Amino acid sequence: MNGHPSSFHSPRVFSTGLALIAAGLSVPAATTLPTDSAGPPPHGSRAFYVDPARGNDHNDGALATPFRTLSPALAVVDGRVRQGLRSDKIYLRAGVYRNELPVTKWRLNLRGTPEDFALLSAMPAEPHAPGAVQRKSGAWYERVVFDDAQRIATPWTRVTGRPGIWQTKPGFVRLEWTHANLWPWSVKDVPRTPDDATPLTTLFTVAPYMLLQDDQPLLWADTLDALTEPGHRTYNQETETLFVRPRGDQDPNTCVFESWYGGPEPNGELLLLDGEGRGLFDGDLHYAALRGCEFRMFTKIFESHRRKYDREAERVVQRHVTFEDNFCRDGWMHILLDGTQIFDRENGQVTPRYSDRSDWLVRNNLFLRPAREVFQVHGDNHVFEHNDILHHGGPWAGPAAIVSVLNARNSANIKVRFNYIEGQGDNRWHAGSVFMLEVGRDQADASGDCRCGGQAYEYNLFANLTSGAAIYLGKGACRLTNITIRGNIFAGHRQGPAIRFGSPLANVRIEHNLFYKLKTAFDELKNSPEGSFADRPSTGYIRHNIFVENGTTLTPSLEAFARAGMFVIDQNQFFANGNAPAGTNAITTAPVFRNPATYDFRSRPDQPAVAGPYVASGDIPPGIEWWLRKRAAESLSR
Repeated sequence: MNGHPSSFHSPRVFSTGLALIAAGLSVPAATTLPTDSAGPPPHGSRAFYVDPARGNDHNDGALATPFRTLSPALAVVDGRVRQGLRSDKIYLRAGVYRNELPVTKWRLNLRGTPEDFALLSAMPAEPHAPGAVQRKSGAWYERVVFDDAQRIATPWTRVTGRPGIWQTKPGFVRLEWTHANLWPWSVKDVPRTPDDATPLTTLFTVAPYMLLQDDQPLLWADTLDALTEPGHRTYNQETETLFVRPRGDQDPNTCVFESWYGGPEPNGELLLLDGEGRGLFDGDLHYAALRGCEFRMFTKIFESHRRKYDREAERVVQRHVTFEDNFCRDGWMHILLDGTQIFDRENGQVTPRYSDRSDWLVRNNLFLRPAREVFQVHGDNHVFEHNDILHHGGPWAGPAAIVSVLNARNSANIKVRFNYIEGQGDNRWHAGSVFMLEVGRDQADASGDCRCGGQAYEYNLFANLTSGAAIYLGKGACRLTNITIRGNIFAGHRQGPAIRFGSPLANVRIEHNLFYKLKTAFDELKNSPEGSFADRPSTGYIRHNIFVENGTTLTPSLEAFARAGMFVIDQNQFFANGNAPAGTNAITTAPVFRNPATYDFRSRPDQPAVAGPYVASGDIPPGIEWWLRKRAAESLSR
């Protein structure tokens, strides 16, 4: 699978009976631990251990003598990598790992081999061991939390004349750069300079756009006057004042309030977050995995280098990386490592290269309340699979909840499959989208075709979306090629379409999908400055799909392309939609599903399916038992 490990790589373990007694460790009796002494390891690799409770940074990092913090473990592994050693493993014992620095704290240099990945992982644990947590794959780990929340330490005072409302000045540092669409006010056409440092573009901080009261998120309000109910907050960017109407109308001085990171900043003026600057991790990854951890209240997991490096030695290269079995909650940007370019254009500068990143495998993760991108990486051959994404772009982050879960604008041959997405765009500021190919003129080759072809979106569930498209195909000008959309279920979208056509298409395949109770199955991007879907002929197939109780189904352009012989629309099942069946060999019988309320869209045994994801009763591709995934996602997110 594109160089990715094909199965869960469990480290060698030993029982607690003899080895732990010999090591003198105090651990739960049910726990099994990776060993660094069970025979000669391959490639000269070693295992290192970090224990915040019982470690010491002057130790050697062995199982019996762990480090206390992560930094010395990373330093030792970095030195070994520079000596040519590969496939070292770092195991983290239970605890909270915080970045107290105003810069990226943990510099990674993890290098393995295709057969034996280097690893940064939470310590594996036996099921139900005290303090252990079960992650999405079913594996158990000690609970390791990378917590980047900033606790509000300034005192709260009541706002005169406004019962129940409190205020404080947390001292957030303003952001160095922001898009106009992040602003909480109706500011349009914000002026920008090449340095992105005009008074308007720097009158902003992202910190208060996620605020927790005793670990539970508060809802965003635009103004002080809008704080009419408990559980809301707002922030005045001009006076730098945070206002809150606490849950239960509690005294906020008796509660724990946490925001996203808001400073300090080393340059003393503007906080670097979006284009460059502070994240949790940075560094080189080659055949390396990050596994089993919880990431909480972060603005970025990885530092991005989107513009340029000061010198070539700073270039970050990340290829064949696995990010799995992690729990990411209440974050802003997650894995955003996009160099904003598809062709290498140095122009005398040390800029990110398209080939710097490739072959990421992001699987079996839970993303709860993500505000912005979950995965946006340039390069080829990425796989995003078996992830649960719950409540992307919700009301907690207000106007800072934008863009898509996954943006594949600069990635060829990406596979997006078996993902469970519930809730999207439940805010009144920005719709966003789930999966997007944000391609335009800059991504086109000489023929006008997009270099990022060969993408597949297969067997995903998109359920209960408030707004925004589930799959957004381009923004005009650049024609997308060889796109496959197969076996997906689109259920219950209240405003946005299942699929939005923004660019012309060549050889698109839309087949065996279910479109169920949507406002519209397909629509087209209108009035784009770079063009639209209908500007050039498109070719492809729409076949073996089910359309049930949708407001509209096919667009006029699609039907026109079909009449011209460029699009094949054939053998689709239509029932109780707002417009008539279309194409050839249309099926008009009513499908009978087992239990749509639990996302069980299998046909009843007495009425086998004739189209859609489950072509025959009981023929269920592994990973799309959505009625089971729904219960599991609800349990894991508690």
